[in-house]
Amino acid sequence: MITVTVEPGQVALVPVAGTVDREAVVISVRDEGPGIPEHQRTLIFSRFWHTPGASNSGLGLYVVRALVEAHGGKIIAQTAPGGGAELRFSMPAGEPDALRRDVEHAGGRG
Repeated sequence: MITVTVEPGQVALVPVAGTVDREAVVISVRDEGPGIPEHQRTLIFSRFWHTPGASNSGLGLYVVRALVEAHGGKIIAQTAPGGGAELRFSMPAGEPDALRRDVEHAGGRG
């Protein structure tokens, strides 16, 4: 896993020791806010869901989940180490099976 640290005007990519997984790409996004209550951690990926009083459409994480799952991945929400929220998703590493089948069917490499 690589940690991405965002500071105003700066982004740092830092590999995290002991998290190398050659079968999947794992991306984690953390904040230092109040976190996501446990009972809401699956709800946040629902279409049109948002916290009461929020002015957003409630589609952002729904779309993220759909994209991750369309690529064979999984996404979870949890508490970040030290507090705050952490959204972590993984997707299979390498060439997707569907692309490999399309190339083979077209007579390409394979």
